[in-house]
Amino acid sequence: MRLQIWDASIKAHHNAPWYGYGYRLANKEVAKYSNEHKREIANFTHLHNEYLTNLLSAGYIGLAALFLIIFLPLSIFLIKRKEESVNLYAVAGIFLCLSYFFFGFTHIAFGEEHVNAFFIFMLGFLLPKVSSLSQNSKTESEF
Repeated sequence: MRLQIWDASIKAHHNAPWYGYGYRLANKEVAKYSNEHKREIANFTHLHNEYLTNLLSAGYIGLAALFLIIFLPLSIFLIKRKEESVNLYAVAGIFLCLSYFFFGFTHIAFGEEHVNAFFIFMLGFLLPKVSSLSQNSKTESEF
């Protein structure tokens, strides 16, 4: 059924407004483009793909915002992983961002408040560790 949802989503995208169909309204529109299981697809709350869900719900701006949420911290962690003092935290951040990115292909990665809270909590823990420890090590090495 997921393959049918994704196929119908791609078809619906061609006629979608650039700003999307709206929060939790994409499934009802996508169901119109499906050959089978129209009722089941319309009753789901998401499209079982984070990227299609955001594209069809919030349009290009929503999809771009999602990519910023994932890839901006990822880029920081990738840059900071070269610093030995923060390598462990940076690698943990890389795994966090990449796991949400890959999970989004078949699920809704940011669809539940518990999952969202975990992501924000981990970013809130890891990003300061990466930036503050690297600054402390530079300060110590200057003396």
